[in-house]
Amino acid sequence: MHFVVEWSLCYYYLMIRLPKEIAKVTLVAGVILFVISALASALLGVIPRHTLIDGYEIDDRNVYADKCLDCWTDTYEIVLGADVTTFRSVGGHYGVDKNKVYYWGSELLGADPLTFVVTDFESSIAEDKNNSYMFGKVTYRKSGVGKN
Repeated sequence: MHFVVEWSLCYYYLMIRLPKEIAKVTLVAGVILFVISALASALLGVIPRHTLIDGYEIDDRNVYADKCLDCWTDTYEIVLGADVTTFRSVGGHYGVDKNKVYYWGSELLGADPLTFVVTDFESSIAEDKNNSYMFGKVTYRKSGVGKN
């Protein structure tokens, strides 16, 4: 389970100058929810995740990729085979660990993690020593073999 306290809601009520009693109740309710969620997380053994850029999250055991950044609900899935200790998000929906390169959480076959670099974040354009990529697909093979 993922417990989240939306503190902005408390600040919203405080900023529109509601009566002090309502603002106090809202703030106290927010603090109580935070404490309850922290206790529940500790009792249930929930490991907090650290959010990385471009829809990746990581905890002590797994790397997660959000399969739908525009959705209202979390659609995180475990990135199979990702090394938690070396994984980093490099932008353009790409992630890299010591062994592999990922695009939206799926392994980018043949990509070299040591030389992989994103050159255009908005268009998800990247390259390594072997290929050029766009939206996770090979667009040019530097060896001269041609397009994929």
